[in-house]
Amino acid sequence: MAPLTARLAGRSFRYKSLGKRPLRGLAEPLEVLQVKGTRSSLNRFTALRARSTAPLVGRSEEVELLLSRWRRTADSEGQVVLLSGDAGIGKSRLVQSTRDRIGAEVAVLRYQCSPLHQDTALFPVIQQLMKSIGLVSEQSIADKLAKARQWLQMGGLDVAEYLPLVCHLLQIKSPEHRLPDAAPHQIRDRLVALLSTQFMNLTKFGPVLAIVEDVQWIDPTMENLLIDVLGSIEHAQAMILATNRDAFSPRWHVAGTPPTFVSSG
Repeated sequence: MAPLTARLAGRSFRYKSLGKRPLRGLAEPLEVLQVKGTRSSLNRFTALRARSTAPLVGRSEEVELLLSRWRRTADSEGQVVLLSGDAGIGKSRLVQSTRDRIGAEVAVLRYQCSPLHQDTALFPVIQQLMKSIGLVSEQSIADKLAKARQWLQMGGLDVAEYLPLVCHLLQIKSPEHRLPDAAPHQIRDRLVALLSTQFMNLTKFGPVLAIVEDVQWIDPTMENLLIDVLGSIEHAQAMILATNRDAFSPRWHVAGTPPTFVSSG
């Protein structure tokens, strides 16, 4: 692609310059960039926008509402905040402003739903875990296995039981850690149970903020996982903050943890 296209795409991708090339119809050679992969470490707001120091104007009430819910979270009152509104009205900016004010010492999990992966089970979790565990495509299988083992141990999970499941989820192709034959829905159920347990274990070490962006593109298994978590956080140090262009499904109205609705119109 050309540099202008790369600027429009923001920092969503990793590029390699192929140098200047003569192109038909152009008087001067143009630099050509090769796309090497995506940047999973960036959320969509950061990736598509240059760093901005401009203050968030006219949203003080919404920010204070979100911060008040976070204070309840720190007191072990699990919170669910559902932020809805049309595209381009500042949902991601509001989320980012709130996250910045919470501070850097908080465990923050970001899950970015994608219109290109609505049929890929748990795609946002896969991207988040790749970053959290520290997996990159260039690593050897042995290195990936070592990092996956460490992640399971830190989460208080049995390595022998769950490592094959993690390898399946993250496509770590280890012949020694294959899942036994099972129906796809059984594997999905086991993954949801594992990830839900890992999330709840994380809240025992301090408050956790889980940001789920663009729920309108969520895959069914990811939604099942979130609904499972929502039903468990009533007395946990956990806050789920989700954004959606559409109205949230009634499934998000979980007994025990009533959601707070914020319209970002």
